[in-house]
Formats: sequence, structure tokens, C-alpha cells
Amino acid sequence: MSTLHVENLKGLSSGGNANKIIVPSGQTIDASAGTLVPSAGQVIQVQKSSIRTAASTFSTTTLAEVSGNYRVSITPKIATSSYIHCTFSYHSIINDSTMMGVAIYVSTDGGSTFASAMDGGGQNPAIGETHRNETSGRISTRSHTSTFYDQYSTTDPLIFTIYANRSSGSSIARINDNGGGSFLTCMEIV
Repeated sequence: MSTLHVENLKGLSSGGNANKIIVPSGQTIDASAGTLVPSAGQVIQVQKSSIRTAASTFSTTTLAEVSGNYRVSITPKIATSSYIHCTFSYHSIINDSTMMGVAIYVSTDGGSTFASAMDGGGQNPAIGETHRNETSGRISTRSHTSTFYDQYSTTDPLIFTIYANRSSGSSIARINDNGGGSFLTCMEIV
């Protein structure tokens, strides 16, 4: 195997393939051992949790991790000029004048401790009003999405997960109830 050391590659300056570097059919550029840095606005990697179909019911005002099944580990490939975008797609049930809070939390120490990831991403989970039911019946939402993004200046692993609570009321506050499952997806974007 040969090694070619170059600083810059440049396509031809004229002709039908001007300013292009072409990889022939059947050939592969393998950057798996390094980091391929795309232009701004590109997704570098996507990680997803398992799909959880079991119901999780909340009865206290304290935010707590819903399930370890929602944990997503993502190791940023670029420490600067990139951000993590997480989306939680889920089904929820809230009964009778009850409110439920749902928030995305992050761990920077391998999952030992978690802190709100959403304080810098536009939603304060202390408000606890992801869902508010002011009726005497049931509200069922499907394919509801909670979204978070923030910048991290690290290439150390980050673990994201879902926390929830019944922030007020005494009736049912639940994620998943015949809703087809829920999952968390996190993307690194440059």
C-alpha cells in the first residue's frame, strides 16, 4: 500500500469537469479513521435511541429520567463550529386539568449525572408546561416533537436523554399509550 502526502487537491481549470475531483465508479474514499469536515450547514452524524413502546406515567412534580431506552450517546467529531440538534418524537396522554413537562437532559460524565440541556435551547423545563390540559377529559397527542439545540466545545462523549414530570394536577400524565412508540434522535451539524 502506498501513501500520498498532499496539502491541496484541485480539479482541472477548464473542460467539462472543471473544478471537480472525480472518484471513479466502484472506488471509495475511506475517511473512517479520520474526520471529513463538510461545509457549513451539513449533518456530520446522526444517532438514535431505541424505539420505546412501554408507557411511562408521571405522578410527581420532580423531573426524572423517563427511561434509559431513550439515552443517545454522541461524540462530537468537531469541537468548534458545530452544534447538537436533538428531537424527541413521542405520544402523550394528559387527563383532567393536568400539566406534563418534558425536557431533554445531557450528561458530560458518561451518564452519572444529567443536567437540563434545554436552558440554552429555548425552553426552560422548570416551567413544566410542555402539555397543559384545562379540560375535564383526555388530551392525546401523537407524533409530538420536542426539539433542542446547543453548541458544545468538546469532542468528549455526550449522552442525551428524556426527563419528564407531572408538573401540576392529579390525573394521568403519560408518555406512550397506544401511540406507536417514541424515540430520541440527535445530530451533529457543522
